[in-house]
Amino acid sequence: MYATATPMRNDDDFIQSASITAMMRAVLNSKEKELKNPDYLAKFFVHESWQSFLDDPDTSIDVLEKRIPGGVYYIFIRTKYFDESLSKWLTKHPVSQIVLLGSGFDSRALRFGKQTKNTDFYEVDLRSMLDYKRGIIESNSLNINNENNISYVPTNFQKDDLFTNLFEQGFDKQKPTYFLCEGVSFFLSKSIIEKLFSDISANTNASTQVVLDYAFQDYIEGDLSYYGAKETHQELEALNEPHVFGINYKNIEKFFESMRFETRNNFTSSMLNAHYLGNKQGDTLAKSTSFFGLTEVKVR
Repeated sequence: MYATATPMRNDDDFIQSASITAMMRAVLNSKEKELKNPDYLAKFFVHESWQSFLDDPDTSIDVLEKRIPGGVYYIFIRTKYFDESLSKWLTKHPVSQIVLLGSGFDSRALRFGKQTKNTDFYEVDLRSMLDYKRGIIESNSLNINNENNISYVPTNFQKDDLFTNLFEQGFDKQKPTYFLCEGVSFFLSKSIIEKLFSDISANTNASTQVVLDYAFQDYIEGDLSYYGAKETHQELEALNEPHVFGINYKNIEKFFESMRFETRNNFTSSMLNAHYLGNKQGDTLAKSTSFFGLTEVKVR
């Protein structure tokens, strides 16, 4: 069975799973291939603990597929899906706010700098994660010619009030806002998730969309029969970063209705395999972990 509570986080914690995610994005961006992760900046954010995986990406992918079956390809699907979702939002709302919740080593504030100008990005994470990330960006001059405004908002979801911190950084509740919650929901308790979404609906007055991925409740409660579930469970337990919260696919609409959200899109990772992991001939080239879903919800 999984842990029932997230370990308490300190402001100076370094979240290893964020670096592992960056590494998984980087190995699939390393060279031209049919399944190429679009995050070309991921390699800069890989912690030294995992940098050896970048030396021989093909071998590393084989190793990772044995350690966490489908993990690399789930990260690929997630990156592609959320990139496309954000691109659609920016086309429709070129003057808006983007809030990256638990931003980790997300590079979209940098990668999307050429698509839109004067967009306000708010990166929310533990102070230590943001400080580390800013150091990488500055030392590698990754923010050159980026005309977007990026604000870093140190926040510990377990003890801080998100919107108090956002308002201090200039967040405007009257502006269209896109919240991206990638690779975060399953690390937070149910009470924190419910407060987070209730606060979003209470503190935004313009068009507001939240995009997130989520783990299945069955998996959280101990069903490790999903593809890659047992291995993922073991790896996260070893890192003391367990998954603790989930929602089953069929319960998404009901869960978010109670917090004044309507569900626009909802897919399981397995549903997206053929679309994102197929070639031009219609063959599926890989398989992703199967205990995740990706959904987009909008404040009513």
